[in-house]
Amino acid sequence: MVDSIFKENPIRIKFAMIEAMCIGKLQGKDAYITSLKDFIARYPQSEERDKAKDMLRYLMGDDKAFETVDIKKTTVNPNAFEYIEDELHYVIAIVYDKNTTTLSDIKISVSDFNQRYFQNEDLKISNIFLDQDATIPIIMIRKFDNAAKSLQYFKVIKNNPKQFIAPEINKEIFVISQSNYRKLYSTKDVDGYKSFFKEHYKE
Repeated sequence: MVDSIFKENPIRIKFAMIEAMCIGKLQGKDAYITSLKDFIARYPQSEERDKAKDMLRYLMGDDKAFETVDIKKTTVNPNAFEYIEDELHYVIAIVYDKNTTTLSDIKISVSDFNQRYFQNEDLKISNIFLDQDATIPIIMIRKFDNAAKSLQYFKVIKNNPKQFIAPEINKEIFVISQSNYRKLYSTKDVDGYKSFFKEHYKE
């Protein structure tokens, strides 16, 4: 009926949708289902099609037909750590010993460790401070082509801990990708990364 009256009218689809709803109200559920199916078949490219489909699903027993996604819950945190196996990796030692005179000694110890176990690798040692007060240095050993190669280095540390950094120095040692290192330095979320590390870099 609507198509014959509003054949050339661009709003005929909206009227057709209203007509389907009126049929449902006047003639009952079965007629409503039939009219919605007919509407979907006649206007498969229309914006109203999705609404008609939701109505049809609901009438046919789907109680979740009109549920919407909670945008807040699905928003991606740009600072969330991500595991990318083939990305460049580092090994870092976060040192909590506030005696700043130990920093140069630590770097010498790490350099000796590299010469002993990785002399054929072109590894660089650098440091930066995690905090603004410059009391928590991060010693970085870089770079490794992927997660697997950085883990090989990490395992050698675990097998020879005294030769890497003196045991009495309070520290945490991690394997970390290049992008995650940037996030860690930006957020200072060491506890968050520790959990991520334990989950994704299992030996």
